[in-house]
Parts: sequence; structure tokens; C-alpha cells
Amino acid sequence: MAGLLRPSRFHPGANQFALHAELERALRSTSIGVRCQAVALFPRLFDLFPFPVFINSSFLKLMDLFRESDNYVRVRILKATEASTAHLDKISNLDEVLRRLLSVGHSNDPLARAITLRTVACFAMDAAERKDAHHTVLNGLRALDNTEAAAALHAADRFCETSPSFAEEAADTLVQMVRDLEISMRVKISVARIFRHAHHNLALIQRYQAASRSLLTEIPTSAVVRTLLAATTNVAARSLVGVQQQLELLVQYLETDLRLVVKLAALRGLLRLAQVAPHEWRHAHVAAVRSVLGATQHSPAVVLALRVLGALAHSPAVTLLLPDELQEASDTVNDGEHPLLSEVQSCCCADDSRVAEASCTVLCNVAIEVVGGVVASTHPAFAAAVVGQAAGGVCNTVALCVARAQSGGLRSPDTPTLTGNFLRSVGALAAACQTNASAAAIAHVTQMERELQMAVVLCEPTLAVELAGCVQECTRACGHSVTKQQRLQHYLTTDEIVLDPRVRVELLATLATLLNQAPVADRAASATLITQAAGLLVVSGATWWDVLTAAQRLMCLGWHTSAASALAQLEDKVVSDHYVWWLKALRLVAEAEDRIGVDATADQGPSVRVAHSHLFEGAHRYSQAVGCLKAARHNTASCRFQMAYVQLRADTLEVLGNLLSAVKDAECSDDGQLQRHTFSTLTTELATLAAAHDTLRRSYFDIDAHSDNVLKLNRDVVLAIGHALLAAGPSVTATTLPPLLHGPNTAPPPPGRVTADSTPLRRAVDAIIEKIHLTDGPKSLDFVVQTVCDLTSTPTAVPPIFFSHATPTVVQIAVHPYPKAGQIVTIASDSELVLRVEGFVRRPPHKTPRQIGFMEVSVVLTSKAHPEPEVVSRRVTVIKKFFSTSFLLSMPTVETGELPVEVNITAAYCDTDGNEWAANTQEKFEVTLTGRSQGKRR
Repeated sequence: MAGLLRPSRFHPGANQFALHAELERALRSTSIGVRCQAVALFPRLFDLFPFPVFINSSFLKLMDLFRESDNYVRVRILKATEASTAHLDKISNLDEVLRRLLSVGHSNDPLARAITLRTVACFAMDAAERKDAHHTVLNGLRALDNTEAAAALHAADRFCETSPSFAEEAADTLVQMVRDLEISMRVKISVARIFRHAHHNLALIQRYQAASRSLLTEIPTSAVVRTLLAATTNVAARSLVGVQQQLELLVQYLETDLRLVVKLAALRGLLRLAQVAPHEWRHAHVAAVRSVLGATQHSPAVVLALRVLGALAHSPAVTLLLPDELQEASDTVNDGEHPLLSEVQSCCCADDSRVAEASCTVLCNVAIEVVGGVVASTHPAFAAAVVGQAAGGVCNTVALCVARAQSGGLRSPDTPTLTGNFLRSVGALAAACQTNASAAAIAHVTQMERELQMAVVLCEPTLAVELAGCVQECTRACGHSVTKQQRLQHYLTTDEIVLDPRVRVELLATLATLLNQAPVADRAASATLITQAAGLLVVSGATWWDVLTAAQRLMCLGWHTSAASALAQLEDKVVSDHYVWWLKALRLVAEAEDRIGVDATADQGPSVRVAHSHLFEGAHRYSQAVGCLKAARHNTASCRFQMAYVQLRADTLEVLGNLLSAVKDAECSDDGQLQRHTFSTLTTELATLAAAHDTLRRSYFDIDAHSDNVLKLNRDVVLAIGHALLAAGPSVTATTLPPLLHGPNTAPPPPGRVTADSTPLRRAVDAIIEKIHLTDGPKSLDFVVQTVCDLTSTPTAVPPIFFSHATPTVVQIAVHPYPKAGQIVTIASDSELVLRVEGFVRRPPHKTPRQIGFMEVSVVLTSKAHPEPEVVSRRVTVIKKFFSTSFLLSMPTVETGELPVEVNITAAYCDTDGNEWAANTQEKFEVTLTGRSQGKRR
């Protein structure tokens, strides 16, 4: 039996029915080790197959074992229940499960009662209003055994969070336990911490808040005061009732209490209320927080006070931090001279990097709100001055971190690192200045960018990699300039500066982004510069992984020549067959894009022969890349997107090559025009390619925004060429080609700066669309050739998801009834089949760009009697990653004999915006209809 319970057998492709039967059989074993092993494997079974029928049956068996076993097995069941908390809401027979569980609560063994209380606490969300569970927990609070009392406190905390009635029933008991002199201070603090859940209704809030305020005066110890302040703040933040009174209470303790720990607790409460209820703040509350900046020398208090101001600055309450004259549209306001902002700016020069970083976050948040609001238009000088203060604070903070890093060393515990809030604030400031700021504000951001670049070069690698993202945001905001290009080129090519390979990769990506933003650039010279910088990365002692990362970043930005040269030097530096084939596939993709990116335009105009040769050479390399990806994949699921994308690019280049061949043949014909059959075939193929790009994009629910934009742009390239062909071909009454999604009315980016979506290929596509729309009359075939040459010679970026091997979102479907292998469901004709479909959505551990709104479940009936398949669809809401629905399928009529009917069940995602995404999940089985009046289902 122990061999059958190997954990390696539990995988998504295993037989769920067999595993469930084996575990239930192991629960009846006479060996306590086998029973405990089976109990420990149930959470893994629930995670793999989270269907209610399994979970309900399993917990009934587990509670039977809990009732009949000793405390050791009960503890194992408790651990398994805690690990399966996410699946407890799928238990349908919850009453029976709790009845078997609570029967142990009447045991004479206090340890058994304690284990029971902790197990009952796991069901607090689903059994919130069960009076028998409330009675068991309240009895445990009055227990004399310390273990049972601690378990009862844990259960009371869980039930007070979910049950208003239990919180009301336990109020008197909990308050009396805090006031009881015989109870230890540790237990009192645990009881007082439960008060934070009293936010269900107004009467409950008033009752607990009154008790908390009286306890603050009766027991003024620092531990109790801190716990009660945190509890009352949580109640006010969750209910938004009595926020003003809570602010006054926190300000009172902040100003009058001399204990540092109490001040920190008050500041943490103010930070919570600044995040959830900034509209309740007044100038007096801001003044109390501001007084901490100059009244104390304790860095933790100053940091918390600055975080409070930063939270207010990132909300509508930012007006409390600005001069009153701004609200009155007065011209008497001084440019950036505000006492509060000046005091915050002085903190940027503090010796403590945490204080400097928090003050910079405040200034950046204020600058973001000012630049994006009406102040930027009414008082542009003040807005530019605030941006200047923020940029100066960022430079001071980064300089402090660099100095500390250089003096402390890489592995020193005092080496500072910048938090994500600071980095996000700097990036958001640069993004806000990209669209709304004046020239003076852009000048301050440019100065900040220069200082950040110097910091990236001088500081240690970990800090440099953190700052590189901010540098790229500033580069996008400020646009291209020759000075920045020369500075980055100097950093990457000089031998005087020794850079860490990771820093060199980030600077190389920044230079590639900068060159992409140049309005007019010599592509060959820029490619030479990028190739030289990439070559220095290879010879500088970088690992093959750093070089591979740099090559992938360059391919995402469209610099395929440099990426191919870097990848060519890596194939002999890896020993894994998977990576050998993967690197070869990447090199072929880069070489294919590099080959078709060669300009085929001669002095007399576009050369059809040269462009035709380039396209077919690129298609050939893409075809070779497909074979390499097949050799590189670990299983059938890996490299699925990569192979689909590479095959689609190969098909696209092949169709474009056929288009140029048809144009070349038409030029040799008598009338110089395309034949109607050839024209119809080409437009149909281009329409199919455009649809294939949409299908590929919709096939991956976790696709990021950049990859989504790349696939949309590739689709627009195909559509632009198709509409150029329509404008030059014979007149037709109907076409399958979709309309263009971008028109000539697209607003151009500001001079000298480009938006995130404005790439060289996007600008080329918009130019072609403008020519198609604004030029009247039919076009010539030379216009088609010129369009193909312009759009294929412009570099095409590779979507970043091409290099990602993260776990995607998957859907598991269970169908009832579902026949076993080799079994056929036989029913009478002209009858109805009840089909139940259950599914579970398994999301990846990393953050995904979109959320699931509902699932589209479809059932397709196919038979020889009906040429048209019958489709039944239904939208189902996903609740806690689970969905369930039923179908009543009407079977066709069969007079005599038998008729096989195939049932296909598919599911599709629908996000919160209403867009549909394929789930790549399908279940099917066969039903045999008999001509008898009554059939038999097996």
C-alpha cells in the first residue's frame, strides 16, 4: 500500500478516480503510518483535481477518521484541513462534516478539544452562523487548560472575522477577559487583537469602540495601547465609520504620549487611514504629522511620517500639502516655495537612506499630482518648480545610496537598496512628464536622467539594475538626443569604466530604446553601434546567460543583427541539448528578421527580385527554426506559442513572397494587371493571415501588453499590404479582408518625443494607411511593391512572451457522466441527456495582466444524420476559480439501427472587458443512440 501512495503519482495527467479510490482505501488501513500518509496526500489531490464530488466525499471520510482516531492522527487531519482551506467552500454536506467533527468537542481530553477547536476554525468562513460551532468556541474561552484556551482564542478570532452574531455574543466575554487581573498580559493582548474584527454593523462598532476607549484609560501599558490603537484603526478603516474620531485619537497619542513605540503605533494607524480614507483628513491632522519631522530625531518615526505624507500626496488629499493660493487661482503663489515641501525636501539630504527615500517618494507623488492636474495649466512655473524639487531629491537620494554602497561593499549588511515604492514613484514621475509636463519640467527630468545614468555606472550591480528601469522611463519621457546617445555609447565602449555584465545589459537595452525613438536615424550606423556594444559584452567576461538575456532584449526591440551576432557565439558554450537547440532557434529567428530587414530599394525604385529573394530566405530560416524548437521542447506543451509564432511568421513571409511573384508575372503580361483569380487568392490568404494573428493573440490569456501590441502590429502590417493590394487590383464587389483598424486621424506624437506604442514599424504602417486613405483613384502595382518593401525592411520586434516559459493559466474540466476508457454511453433516441460540466481555473503564481470575468462553455453535438453540428453555449461565472453548469441535450431521432453522436465540450475565457480568449481545453466522448423506444445508460 505504501508503494501505491508515492507522491510522484500525483500529477495533472494522473487518473483522478484511481487516486481518490486508493487514498480512501488507505484511510481504512490498520497501519497508522499508511493512514497518516494518505491524510497528508489529500491536499495535493485537492489542488490537482479541485472538484466538489471529490472534496465532499474525502472530508466525510476524514471526519470519520477524526472521530475514531487518536490525537496524533487528528493533528495530521488538522494540518491537511489547514492546507485545504481554499477548497472547503466546495463541501456540499457541511452539516454532516461539522456534526462528526464537533462530536469530539465533548471529549474529556483537553488536547482533543483543542485540536477540535483549531479544526473548527478552518471552517469559520463556511460555518460562520452555526450556533453549535459558536457554543463550542465560547465554552473553550472559559476553559482552564492553557492549550485549549489558546485554541479557543484562535477560533474566536476566525469566527469574529466572519460572523457578526458570534462577535456580538462574545463581546462581554472578551472585554471581561481583558479586564480580568488573573489573566496574563500575553493573553490579554491576544484577546484585544480580536477587537479589530468588530466592523460588521453600526451597533457592534459602537459597542467595541466604547469598550476599547475605556480600556485605553484603564490599562495604559504600551503593549495594550498599541494593540487597541491598531484594532480601532482597523475597524474605522474597514467600516469608514468614526474616521474623524479615530484620527483625533491617533493625533492625540502622537502629540501627547512620550513613548516611541506608542508614537510609531499612532503613525501606523494614520498611514492606514491615509490610504483608505484620505478625504477625511484636515489641515490639523497634516500639521500633527508634519511636527514629527522636526520634533524627533528617531528615524523610524520620521520615515513613517513621510510615508503618511506620501500616501496623502498620492490621493485627492494632495491639496492639503499645497499652498492655499493654488486653490484660489491666485498669482501670488511663490514658485515651489511652500514650507511643508521645503521641509520634506530638506529630509532628502538626511544621512539615513530610508528617510531620504521616503521624502523623495513624497515629492515625486506631489509632482505627479501637480503635473497631471489643473495646477500645471494655471501655475506652470510652480509645477516646474515642484518637478525640480522632486528631481533634486531623487538625485540626492541616489547619490547617498551610491556613496553608501561604495563604502560598505556589495555584501555589507549596511548596503542600502531602493524599495519598489521609490522606483515606481520615479518611473511614474517620468511617465507623467512624458505627456503633460512643460519644457522646464522636462529639463529637470533630463537632469535627473543624467544623474541616474552616472549612478548606474558607478554604483554596485544590484543597485544599478534597480535604477536601470528608472533610466529607461526617463529616456522615454525626454526623447532622443545626440548627447544622451554619446554618453551611453561612452559608458558601453570605453575601457576606463569597468561595468558589471548585468549593468552593461541594462545600459545596452537603454541605448537600443533610445535609438528606436530617434525620429530620423541611420539604421546601419545604429546597428553597428549596438553590435559593437554587444560584442564588448561577450568579451567582458559575462556569463552565457547574461549574453542570452541581452540578445533577447535586443530582439524584443528590433535589433536582430546585433542579437544574431551575440547568439552565434553562445552555441558552443552550453552543454544541454535543450539549450543548444533553443539557441539555434533564436539565432535562426534573428537571422531571418535581419535578412528580410535589408532594404531592397535601389536608385530606380524597389527591386522585386531582391525583395522576393529576401522574403523566401527569411521564410526558409523560420522553417528551420520550427524544427529546432521541436527538438528543444521538453514535452508537447512547452514551446507551443513559440512554434505557433514562428510558423505564422514563415507563412506570412511565404505569402508576401508569392505576392511579389504574382506582381512580377503581372508586369510581364499584356495588360500589366493581376488576374482576377490570382487577386482573389492573395486577398483570401492575407485575410487568413490577419485572422491567424488574432487567433494566436487570443490563444494565450496571460499575454503581456507588449507582446499583445507586437501581434496587433504584425496583423496591421498584413492588413495594410492587403488594402494596398485592393487599391491596386481589379474592382471587386466583396472581400474577406477586415477593415483597417488605424486611420489617418491618429494623432502624431509631440516633436522630439514618441509614445510607448510609437515604434519605427508603427510609424511606417500609419504612413502607408495615410497614403491609402488620402490618395484618390486606383494605385499601381509599384505602390504594392513599395508597401511590401517598406513594411518588411522596417525591423519587426519579437514579442517578449516568446522568451517566457512561465506556467500559463489552464482550465481543468470534469464531465458527468463520463464513460471509462473503452465504454460507450448508450441511450434511446429522441431522449434527453443531462450533462454536468465542472471546471477549475488554475492561475499561475506570478501576476497576470488581466482577470477572468466569466467562462464560455460550449457543447457541440456531431452526427452523420445532421450535417450541421448543434452548438449549445452558456456563460458561467467563476467563483473562487471554480465554475459549474448543466446542459439538457436533446438527442436526434433514430427510427432503426444505431447512430453514434460525438459530444465535444470546450471552454473559453472572457475577461472583465468582455474579450474572449481560448482556453485550449477540450473533452469529448461518444454517445450511441438506439432505435428502440427505451435505451439503457451504462
